[in-house]
Amino acid sequence: MPLAPGRSLAGLLFISAFLSQAAHAQERPGDDDLCYKSVSATAVRIEDVIAACSRVIATPGKGEGALATAHNNRGAIYLHAGQPAKAIEDFSAAIALDPGSAMALGNRGEAYRLQHDYDKAMADEEAAILLEPKLQMGYLNRGAIHAALGQYKLAIADFDKVIELDPYSAPAYLNRGEARRLSGDLSQALEDQNKTIELDPKLPDAYLSRGLIYQGMNRIDDALADFDSAIRLNPDSFGAYIDRANIYRRQGDYARALADQTTAIKLAPDFPLLYLNRGQVLRDMGRPEDAIRDYDAALRLDPKLAAAYADRAAAYGAAGDLDKALADAEAAIALDPASLGGYGMRGNIRNMRGDYAGAVEDYSRVISLNPRDATAYNNRCFSLALLGDLDRALGDCDKSLAMQPEDAMTLDSRGYVHLRAGQPQLAIADYDAALKLEPRIDTSLFGRGVAHAALGDKVQAAADLAAARAINPAIDREMARAHVTAPQGL
Repeated sequence: MPLAPGRSLAGLLFISAFLSQAAHAQERPGDDDLCYKSVSATAVRIEDVIAACSRVIATPGKGEGALATAHNNRGAIYLHAGQPAKAIEDFSAAIALDPGSAMALGNRGEAYRLQHDYDKAMADEEAAILLEPKLQMGYLNRGAIHAALGQYKLAIADFDKVIELDPYSAPAYLNRGEARRLSGDLSQALEDQNKTIELDPKLPDAYLSRGLIYQGMNRIDDALADFDSAIRLNPDSFGAYIDRANIYRRQGDYARALADQTTAIKLAPDFPLLYLNRGQVLRDMGRPEDAIRDYDAALRLDPKLAAAYADRAAAYGAAGDLDKALADAEAAIALDPASLGGYGMRGNIRNMRGDYAGAVEDYSRVISLNPRDATAYNNRCFSLALLGDLDRALGDCDKSLAMQPEDAMTLDSRGYVHLRAGQPQLAIADYDAALKLEPRIDTSLFGRGVAHAALGDKVQAAADLAAARAINPAIDREMARAHVTAPQGL
């Protein structure tokens, strides 16, 4: 995940002032150079620049212009160091000393943006641009505000203006590419990030953004290569590890996904969503107890994180603790009435406890929130079939398969619907398709065996039933609760 536009030190402006006045008592030799010149954060330590500017500011006899410059520059360093509140204090002091400083206004607007105070941020950037219509930073930062508000067309227009002023502005191409990616224009976004990399081949954020573009285009190998490049250029970029881990997880490469998520946590141990991500990988690996520990850690950092309760509910469900699972699902819904995971998990628990009508209600809520949730349609299909509402069940399974045609579990569900409806041939067709995708689905084997028995093929029926029982010795009892039983003697 690329850093927010304008976050880097390049998005700020220092004011250079080469002053010849003698240093006063509180200054040290070299303080003027450190504070007043544009410096790279890698050339000197950030704390050294802050200390130098602080001594310059504290020295009596400075003119208002010099003090304004010192406050602006110290604010820029504070902002780069991730301290926007202190930065705002300095930028405000600079503006009070020099109300016509477009640079200080632009910088303060960026600080407000990072605090998500978009109204104040926009006011500052508008004022900066009004004072200096060719201030590239003003358009960059205003574009970042528009992007944060989801106003991608306005953001792109601002980045266009920067490129008009400077056709070689790598930050403008980078941010325009991100705005285009977020708006869904992947081909144009790719062109922008290619241009960014051409202008600045060592900019890790460009590879991060291009990797996400490739991922959206389903060019997975290219995406992985870009995330690798981003990590090579900036080994501390925890976003790159997260993005790479997400691909590994989808590929079923859980060991690599877990390693990347663990690295991300080491880099940002106070970021609760990282524990959430690693918990999901651990759950996929069949380690629900370890996943629960990660969700516990996420909730210690953010007790109101609804997604952590929803995910922990799923982990408790996998561990067989339905009471705790239900409590967490309820907590997720209480914190977030639009919690897809909360309703989905509560529906699963209700289904397991025989409250099929309650499960249908929860799955319907998920579908109302996300009509493209194929899993919710499958789950509701199965619950409706358990209730005996076979026509509605078939409709839901068909909708789910229209979205995900090769989902083995939905094919299993539709096979069950056909079996309950007395259509063994249709049931066998669905079970065949499910087992071709996943050969060890015990319910598909058992259902197919019952369907073959209904058609008089006792040899195939016996083979399927035996295979189902070998996988799950309790399958007869479980299928009986779903109103499906093997014929006597089979």
